[in-house]
Amino acid sequence: MEEKRYFKRYPADSDARLRYQDRFLPARLVDYSLSGVGIIVRERCNLQRGEIVKVEVEKPELLTDGEVVWTRHESSLTRLGLRRKGGLSGRIIYYELADALLGLYLTQRTGIFKVWLEDIIKKVYVEKGDMIFSASNQPEDRLGEYLLRKGLITPGQYKEAVAEMKKTGKRLGNILVSHGVLNPHQLFESVRGQVEEIILSLFSLEDGSFVFEEGEFPRKEVITLKLSPGNLIYYGIKRIKDVQRIMKHMPLDRIVYFSSSPLDLFQDIHVDEPGKRVLSLVDNKNTVRDIIVKSRLEPSEAAKSIYGFLSIRLLTTIPAPPVSEREVRDIYEKAEVPESIREIEDMFRNYERLGYYGVLGVKRDASKDEIRKAYYKVAKRFHPDRHFLFDDDSLRNKLNRIFSYINEAYRVLSDPEKRRRYDNEVFVKARRPSTPDPPSMRKYRLAMRYFNERNYQVAETYVRQAIYLDDSKARYHYLHGLILLRQGKVKEAKEPLQRAVELDPMNPDYMAELGWVYLRAGLKTTARGFFDKALKVSPGHEKALRGLREI
Repeated sequence: MEEKRYFKRYPADSDARLRYQDRFLPARLVDYSLSGVGIIVRERCNLQRGEIVKVEVEKPELLTDGEVVWTRHESSLTRLGLRRKGGLSGRIIYYELADALLGLYLTQRTGIFKVWLEDIIKKVYVEKGDMIFSASNQPEDRLGEYLLRKGLITPGQYKEAVAEMKKTGKRLGNILVSHGVLNPHQLFESVRGQVEEIILSLFSLEDGSFVFEEGEFPRKEVITLKLSPGNLIYYGIKRIKDVQRIMKHMPLDRIVYFSSSPLDLFQDIHVDEPGKRVLSLVDNKNTVRDIIVKSRLEPSEAAKSIYGFLSIRLLTTIPAPPVSEREVRDIYEKAEVPESIREIEDMFRNYERLGYYGVLGVKRDASKDEIRKAYYKVAKRFHPDRHFLFDDDSLRNKLNRIFSYINEAYRVLSDPEKRRRYDNEVFVKARRPSTPDPPSMRKYRLAMRYFNERNYQVAETYVRQAIYLDDSKARYHYLHGLILLRQGKVKEAKEPLQRAVELDPMNPDYMAELGWVYLRAGLKTTARGFFDKALKVSPGHEKALRGLREI
């Protein structure tokens, strides 16, 4: 069948029947996907492109109308390629969830992806291919149960909030915020975590049915979240317990190599340590079996990592010699090359000064298409996963900061309204005369100077003065926390670090540092929460990753 491979094709060899003009034609199913089927009819027939036939297959369970896309006569047989009509549906034992979710992403569909097994019903809300929300009828998937598991509320607080919820009809999250148990940011991140957990839990199902109900859905049912489809599919694969489910789709003797344009799919993959080890062994020569053995990981862990990358199409396999080494180097050239390091250091020094247009390398009057092309080009150069071999923590952190700014620049400049506001802000700022640093900033700079000189007592004096003059700067409180930690005052450091996180809740450095304070205090659940939040903002954040490994 001539089609773009948005959905994976599965090989088959089973009896089928075609109903055409009140006749049943004996046939054989040779392959199938969520978008079409390949059939051999055991006689010559004159089906024309565009005609509709009904297909019946027992295994996989398939009863669908198919539109003829192409025909080819072979001796006394006729081979057909059919495009499935109607909605996207199937059973998990015959199709992979990763395949369905990736296909929805690639085809940019909108609707509700529904999965059910006996009394389990779970829904994933999809908007233009992106998963934006999920829901479940299972008690363990409720927000309150999620908060309890994460240690963010106590059983008593949960019971009290549920009682009020039943009495007033208010949402549980709103009640917890009004009681001061959670702040709005904690509630938002908790809802995100709950939604992601429901989606990840789908991959643990060994059987069940699914259907995609295409079309707009009631907006009042959802909270629109920006989720990473790449991360969810990759880590969903890690939830599969039966490794044989994976291995039947991943022949061991196939050579593994990088896809030709993986960066066009997902820009925000957080690669875990097993994944990094697997990627480091992709050299255009190693087979799936070679990588499993050479990784020195548990075979099941290595297999899941490989299959996770295959499922999001970061990697691919072929039985014959792969693309040339030159082509692969063009996509993932060695990170240790000195020019690459200098390029990162230069960009880190200048990216904020360059601004959104400068960092993408486009003019102020650039078209939307020019901005998109420039974004893919610069995102490819500075993508964190592209430089996964770096051992230098500071260099990796700089790369993450650069990449976050590049994504921010693209989000703003590709949205006409956000771009207009940005242009106005930059223009006003450019015309505004420069002013000297305020007193608090001068104190802060002195504190930084003495901190770098390891004169922590003097540094603490100056940073306290800076905070006294201006309590609203997150960086002041963060520096205060670091100074206290260097002096061994772990308990005292918690308060300024908490204040830094409150003032700048999206800064991964602040969250990771606070996570380590809680970890040293033995509060592992709370520490894990801060490490997880840091990694959501900066997937490669080394300090947060080290914290999770420590836990």
